[in-house]
Amino acid sequence: MRNSIANSFIAASLAACATTTKGDEVRNDHSNVEKQRAQLHAAERDGSIKDVRNESKDLREAQRELRSDQKELYRPGVNASPADGLQVGQVDPGGLQPVPVEYRSQYQDGDGSYYRFDGLRIYQINALNQTVMRVYPING
Repeated sequence: MRNSIANSFIAASLAACATTTKGDEVRNDHSNVEKQRAQLHAAERDGSIKDVRNESKDLREAQRELRSDQKELYRPGVNASPADGLQVGQVDPGGLQPVPVEYRSQYQDGDGSYYRFDGLRIYQINALNQTVMRVYPING
């Protein structure tokens, strides 16, 4: 009976892991980077040199993983344009272009958000957490 319950638990855990999207991974990575950054600041304030070095290393690893997952999430297509584009809730991977001049009067930065362009779409991005709030397709 114990093995049956344990096997059921393991199967449920694996199923939950399988349903995690790349967007969820990026959000989790982003949270981990923020946590590691806070731990580094605490070590700089209260810790030893060894603590600071360890926390710096942990932060670099967390940032590396975030960049890696962001690259997988935001796959470039032909001529470096995104094949799938970003979706609402995803983190801005950086590397997006400023909005073209002809659209700047319509899509102006401010009120806690900014706009970026990927060649096919304009994204409204939350300035506080760098997540996509809206996607505007450009008919070209």
